[in-house]
Amino acid sequence: MRIGADGARSILYDGRGTVNAQLSAPNGLPAILRRQEADFTQLILQRRGKEWIEATRCAPLRTCVPLALSPDGSRLFLRTLHAGDREALVEVQLASGARRLVHTDPAGLADLVDVTLSPRDGQPMLATYQLPELRLVGLDAEGKRIAAGIARRFPAGGVVIESCAANACLLAERNARMAHARYWILDLQRQAFRPVLDEVRAKGGMPPDTQLAQRIALRYPASDGARVHGYLTLPPGLPARSLPLVTFVHGGPWSHVTGGYSPSAQLLANRGFAVFEPNFRGSTGYGERYTLAPGAGYGNGRVQADIIDGVRWLLAQGVGDPQRLGIAGGSFGGYATLLALTHTPAMFRFGMATQPPTDFARVLRQGADEPARPGQPPLRQVLAAVGIDPANPAHIDPIAAAAPHRLASRVRAPLLLVAGAQDDKVEVEAVADYAARLQELGKPVSLLVDPSEGHNAHNPVAREAQMHLLLRMLHRYLGGPPAPRPSPAVASYLARTLRANGALGE
Repeated sequence: MRIGADGARSILYDGRGTVNAQLSAPNGLPAILRRQEADFTQLILQRRGKEWIEATRCAPLRTCVPLALSPDGSRLFLRTLHAGDREALVEVQLASGARRLVHTDPAGLADLVDVTLSPRDGQPMLATYQLPELRLVGLDAEGKRIAAGIARRFPAGGVVIESCAANACLLAERNARMAHARYWILDLQRQAFRPVLDEVRAKGGMPPDTQLAQRIALRYPASDGARVHGYLTLPPGLPARSLPLVTFVHGGPWSHVTGGYSPSAQLLANRGFAVFEPNFRGSTGYGERYTLAPGAGYGNGRVQADIIDGVRWLLAQGVGDPQRLGIAGGSFGGYATLLALTHTPAMFRFGMATQPPTDFARVLRQGADEPARPGQPPLRQVLAAVGIDPANPAHIDPIAAAAPHRLASRVRAPLLLVAGAQDDKVEVEAVADYAARLQELGKPVSLLVDPSEGHNAHNPVAREAQMHLLLRMLHRYLGGPPAPRPSPAVASYLARTLRANGALGE
């Protein structure tokens, strides 16, 4: 619908499905629509007179982002899956639907994450890739000139273009040592860079970038011969071989960590710990084949092997003290932490698991018919897209057999569990029951239950309390420095929410 300045209304599209993206023609009217069908197929529609005609379509749950039209309106530039693997820039002939690859990652590693359009003609000018590190690639003569100038001025990379106008672009400089981005104006004619908003950034009170830890992109061999991605954060000035090593496992599991700033990794590095963050197979961002590689191996299978293989590889490279290893994670990362303490019980000296499903197979079965997120298809359809059928015993039984809640007797290391009573993804009762089983078996376990939090902690005091407990675990079991005394607010919060604290000897 269009509403004019005089309040008059006119219908621009009146059809079935949900329209969730559009591109406008030079006259300001929609020329391209993206419509989501009942089965979550995505149709790209073009306007022909008063009709909307299908130009192309994308499969459910696959990226399908209309970016720009060619000057004559005959071609559409789309960010979408190419050749069944990585997301790329693709050109679609609107008359025939024929597709042509315009650009994909020259390194052959990562999905395309963004395209900057030329302020001159609105055509694709620069491609942005985020993994393993932020990279800009020029797509035309203008884009190549800009990318080369940025590379000369910022040889370490980490620069993205936020927006461009006729003669200037706003740049954001981000890297592992920057808690807050640094912004620059690039004069396109003079190729000159001018910092902006530095006085605002200075008010953040962060230490100088040079005092923070570097983040190293890894590509390590797994036990099946494949290459797996991840990141290593090392405290500056300390020998890597003698460092205690903590593995942080990301949630999702269909997500990923990047090479950008991580508050948790920087906190631990500041206190003398090396931090390993694996992007195990199943993670996103490295193409669909990488995401689909584990199949249904989400028990003590391929995904867990990638995590453990990464720790072993780092130790073999002389990074980390094998007698001082810890592991932590939230959601799926918490589940992976429990799997590690269950199936490699002699490896880690402690674990911390926040909002962890203690029986992943049960979570998949129970949630199969519910939307993964509002507006998304049922979880069953999402799982099918990554190769898991919750109704197939061959898929689900190995996950169920490896469930930590069934194998509590195997756990040796102290464990800190965190749960939210309002969690709509992981039942707090299941986490509490698992803690009770460990207690009955005489295992050192601590349990924090927040009555008002859900699947993620939003209360700053809750987040601070969790980090305080992690620092105490690191001090007690890996020889880290003592944790600072908690603030009165944190001390009061812990007094209300800690139901058991055997892992910290209390």
